[in-house]
Amino acid sequence: TELAARFAAKGSADQVWVEHAATCVSIARGDPGAARAAAARARQVADSLGDPVLQWIADDTWLYVAALYVSTPELAAEAVALAEDLAARSHPGVSAHMISQAMLIVTCIFLQAGLREQALSSTRQIEALAERTKKPQEQMLALAVAAWIPLAEGRLEEVIVADEHIRAQGEETGLAALALFASSTWCLYAYLYLGRVDPLELPRQLRFW
Repeated sequence: TELAARFAAKGSADQVWVEHAATCVSIARGDPGAARAAAARARQVADSLGDPVLQWIADDTWLYVAALYVSTPELAAEAVALAEDLAARSHPGVSAHMISQAMLIVTCIFLQAGLREQALSSTRQIEALAERTKKPQEQMLALAVAAWIPLAEGRLEEVIVADEHIRAQGEETGLAALALFASSTWCLYAYLYLGRVDPLELPRQLRFW
């Protein structure tokens, strides 16, 4: 990311992508402060450019950091407001995969805030998108997002079946890394609650960066 930053003009679309990459690297390094700063810069640049695709990317990146590192009530409220905006926002030119990823994070934010109806609505959006595109990327994300419903209702074995389906589809389609990312949202909680995975082993199992 340091090398890329040298060639990304300040205030350009390239800077948005560099800040997005810097956010991911900072998360992988366990540096929430750097992740928040990079995500905030990405949003600032994307907003100034007015490009809807870049705005989706930057807002999704910022929300992902907010979902991982809940800090102050003010930031939590800002995250909910942005999640509500994304859930209602039109998406001309935005790929189905980007929308699915964004809705996954939106659902996380709603659940963290205890907004079940909004979480259900964003979950249905992802499921409808997966049904429309028939693409494995959207199908895996839709299964993973919807897993919070049986998880919340205590139907843990159902969650594990969904996880196995996601991982199998990932292997079949060459999208194993995406499948691992998808299943890390809620599916792993079922294994934890049933005592089928050691919590200390989770960092090793979730090395998808």
